[in-house]
Amino acid sequence: MRSDIEKLLPQPNPKLVKRKGGGIITVCEPKLGGNELKYVSECVRSNWISSAGGFIEKFEKAFKICCPARYALACSSGT
Repeated sequence: MRSDIEKLLPQPNPKLVKRKGGGIITVCEPKLGGNELKYVSECVRSNWISSAGGFIEKFEKAFKICCPARYALACSSGT
């Protein structure tokens, strides 16, 4: 499981994209190349699209391993 979680971690340095007149540092570049559509569809079909459901517990466990932390709690507002 640890190797699966490491794949989700961001790279150590953001990528600098040079543009005419300046540069842009990509901070939150989405990576949607896997099962995202499948998971979102499953949430909608099962009616778990708010602050509960099976994916919340899986996310909290993975986050706890990544940090590492004794506890992890997902918040629907992101704060």
